[in-house]
Amino acid sequence: MALIAVAAIMLSAVASAGNLLLCLHRAQNAADLASVAAATRYMELCRPLLRGGTYHSGNNAAIGSCTIEGDDVLVEAQVGTQVPFVSHVSKRSRAGPIVCE
Repeated sequence: MALIAVAAIMLSAVASAGNLLLCLHRAQNAADLASVAAATRYMELCRPLLRGGTYHSGNNAAIGSCTIEGDDVLVEAQVGTQVPFVSHVSKRSRAGPIVCE
């Protein structure tokens, strides 16, 4: 009986780790896409078109923050998890022009 309990605990730990890893990848994808889109829009119009808070992408992510540093756009994306004690994970991304020599 104890062996079954240990196996169940191990299985749930592996499932939780897998969910966290998946959510981290979703957050990174959303941050990358949002930062590139914002940087493109910023360079086209010479002004930012940035909306924070409740923007949702195909990765089920919310944009936590979106700021501009020089010509770069910094975006933080958050994705909710299904893991107890870890309600969400977040990742950051930076996009901007590169110098072509």
